[in-house]
Amino acid sequence: MGWAIFVHAVGMVFRNLGAALRLSLVPFAVPTVMIVLTIRDALANGAEGDMVADEVIGLFTSLLPGGLLMALAALWVAVSWHRFVLLEEYPTGWIPRWHGGVTFSYFVKGLLLSLVMIGPAFLVMMAAGVVVAAAGTAVLMLDYVLQIAVSVAMGWFFFRWSPILPAAALGQRMSLGEAWAATSQGAQPLLALAIIVQGVNVLMTGVAVQLAAVPAVLMVATVAWSWVNFVVGVSIMTAIYGHYVEERPFA
Repeated sequence: MGWAIFVHAVGMVFRNLGAALRLSLVPFAVPTVMIVLTIRDALANGAEGDMVADEVIGLFTSLLPGGLLMALAALWVAVSWHRFVLLEEYPTGWIPRWHGGVTFSYFVKGLLLSLVMIGPAFLVMMAAGVVVAAAGTAVLMLDYVLQIAVSVAMGWFFFRWSPILPAAALGQRMSLGEAWAATSQGAQPLLALAIIVQGVNVLMTGVAVQLAAVPAVLMVATVAWSWVNFVVGVSIMTAIYGHYVEERPFA
């Protein structure tokens, strides 16, 4: 079932590629250009080596406006995509409809989820630290394996609670407890899904390492992959909500 959710979410994007582009291209275009140009200028000025504190602060300050606009665009696109899939709210142009109230609610729910995730993250990381300390240098790859395990665990917690976000996009109330109860029968499939997603991320990190020798290609590939990763991620949340909350079957 975990694989079915992943395939369904990916298929959801590419079966509706035109709609996905119409809902996301314009909102993401301006902040993407701002961030890419800032990074390009920083690299041109020799920022790829060791940077002093003032240079780091200067780069962060330069990236901040684009980063804030990107966060706003992400909220805009996520809400639009949830509503497109779950309410069949089709785009009518290249600028998606702005839902101010539900977008703010989506932000608040996302912030709440981030804060709640701190607890499980602390416990999982503390357990991983105990294992590493006990093993010492006996297993060289143990630290890396535990990092992946921690990411999988956090992904599982996130997927269990994630229905609160599509619910917010639809203007509906859902608590963390209700989301956890709704996904209770999907505990094992959502764990498998977290493993699959982490595996794909590890694979793409390896691809990025291979492309690092050609910065221009790496930058283009990073922008493209970031878009796919984001839209598929939102589609996964949409699929989880549709299946476990609305009891929709997978196509």
